[in-house]
Amino acid sequence: MIDPTLIVDSTMSQFFASPRFRKLEPSSMRSYTTSYRVFFNFLWTRGMTWRDADVDAIEDYEDWRRRAPQNPSHVAGTTFKRELAALGLLYHWAQSRGFVAGSPLLTRVVRLHDGSVRETYEASPKNTQRRDVKWLTPRAFKLWLRVGLEGMGVDAAEDPAWRGRNSDRNAGYAQLLFDSGLRRTEAASLLTFEIPEADNARRYVWSRVGAAATKTKHGRAFPVQSKTAKMLETYRISRRAGAIRRAQAAHRYDRVSEKLVVVSRTLDSLTWKDDAGNGATSKIANVRVAERLRLYEEANGSLEPLWFWLSEDGLPFLPDSWENVFRAANVRVAATGMPSPPFMRPHMARHSFALIRLVHFMGVFDKRFQLAPEDRVYFRQLYGDAWLAVQSLLGHASPDVTRDIYLAPVQEILGRTLIEYDEEDLQGLVHSLLSRSPRVLDTVE
Repeated sequence: MIDPTLIVDSTMSQFFASPRFRKLEPSSMRSYTTSYRVFFNFLWTRGMTWRDADVDAIEDYEDWRRRAPQNPSHVAGTTFKRELAALGLLYHWAQSRGFVAGSPLLTRVVRLHDGSVRETYEASPKNTQRRDVKWLTPRAFKLWLRVGLEGMGVDAAEDPAWRGRNSDRNAGYAQLLFDSGLRRTEAASLLTFEIPEADNARRYVWSRVGAAATKTKHGRAFPVQSKTAKMLETYRISRRAGAIRRAQAAHRYDRVSEKLVVVSRTLDSLTWKDDAGNGATSKIANVRVAERLRLYEEANGSLEPLWFWLSEDGLPFLPDSWENVFRAANVRVAATGMPSPPFMRPHMARHSFALIRLVHFMGVFDKRFQLAPEDRVYFRQLYGDAWLAVQSLLGHASPDVTRDIYLAPVQEILGRTLIEYDEEDLQGLVHSLLSRSPRVLDTVE
């Protein structure tokens, strides 16, 4: 952190090196650092530094970020809530080290739906419903995938002008997100043995994402369609294998520094050696993303990465790089000139997965089991309701997160629509339901 007079803030340097900051995920580090920069710039224009900030400064900042006409780029409540979390981490650390006398962030106690209480920041917005949540119906996603990543035309014919590479890898990754509800980094950091094998006798196959690779640090099972698992296997034995062969021929893996070579593996643990020959054993669930990037194994006398998704040079394809893949696909789809072209971001696949599963589970609970109102209460007490099922698949700490953040905008539509369809007509139900919300991107077959 360098102020406008080109002075380095040594206290911030200590904060960035502290365990409290370093334990954050890389994406959170970037997000928090951006929040500090914006807040510090705001204070600087008022002749203050972050050490001088008081309660009034926080209130002024909240007003400027969310409502002030002098600011042309207002942020949503959820964005400002994340900024408060970043500031709270900094001020709590600074107060504990004696760099500030106290935190300018006032707190209050709120009561949750389940009767428990939680402390929150006074400046935290009361309504933090997401404004940018979007979904794709299955057919809109299929069109986006076909045109944007697989190089086909809108009419499903091959496009002779297509010059894209890695289409099998990119399409497999996008389909995995849509099937599983995994977050971008969770899916991007899967190891080869965590990719489920296809089973022709089953529509879905299952695997697990390790706790250390998740945002919430809680591992969970995730589903993948068998046909998607076949796509991933095709990528493994073709494009991925070719990239590995080229990297081995160029001795690229030999030059990788700080690699961890796995010498043995059990169902739930890995044993590896580092460049110095030092050995270590770790539960697979505890292997962090940064460590996953460094994992290699020996096969047929040569090294190869355990990281499943590889770039053309045979090295791990970094999680952030998927944003560029999706961005390029959106440009291509938009260039077709089709009316209302679908677009996709990695996290939209997770939103879509959650909504489609919720519709499915509600249909199953209310139709397949033919539940009367009194039976429905007992059934949910015994097995849990559809919200709990989706919560488990998404890895949320509470079903309130699933309701309030992901799916709140369509709750009323769900209640009115579900009784109109049989459970067997899931596709018709999904498309009819989703087409009623302006947040859902659909396309005409």
